[in-house]
Amino acid sequence: MTPFAAQHTVGRVWCAGLAMCLAAGISVVGRAQPVPASALKSAFVMNFIKFTEWRDVDAAAPIKLCLPAEETIGDVMAQTMRGQSVNGRRVSVHRIAAVDAVRDCQVLFLTERDPQRLRTILAAANHAPMLTVSDVERSASYGAVIELYEEGGRLRFAINIDSMERSRIKVSSRLLDLAKIVRDADRQPLP
Repeated sequence: MTPFAAQHTVGRVWCAGLAMCLAAGISVVGRAQPVPASALKSAFVMNFIKFTEWRDVDAAAPIKLCLPAEETIGDVMAQTMRGQSVNGRRVSVHRIAAVDAVRDCQVLFLTERDPQRLRTILAAANHAPMLTVSDVERSASYGAVIELYEEGGRLRFAINIDSMERSRIKVSSRLLDLAKIVRDADRQPLP
């Protein structure tokens, strides 16, 4: 087997394993030792980054993951991303204080519960080459590219195809196959 064929096979096995884990959903409540929800969400975000391509971003620059300054998941997210790289690009975590600062991010994670503030932040990110991820109910129908949600004690995710296209990013078809697909037309009022 050639080195390229071996590398391709290893990549396929890794992707198949990830697909099985994501398809089954990762349990929010474990059997032996429960894994904190923040750690699971951080792991999901890391995998979303691995399966996303940014079209209008310097391929050599670090991937800048941003969280609003008051987000409590920030420490866990920083720990999960420490030392990580994707396709040779280092992943760095940044806390931002101003809504305008989101324009400099490639990934934006939001847990904002105030519907008006969430809409404002998502509007600032609209049309930027940015993967927006939120764990707020119905956030994907309001502009987040990916929404994390719990169903049957498992963490799942939805992808808004319209938001993804506006963001000029490409999410792997493997990830799309595992996601619940939503569109802007599916909008329901935010909680």
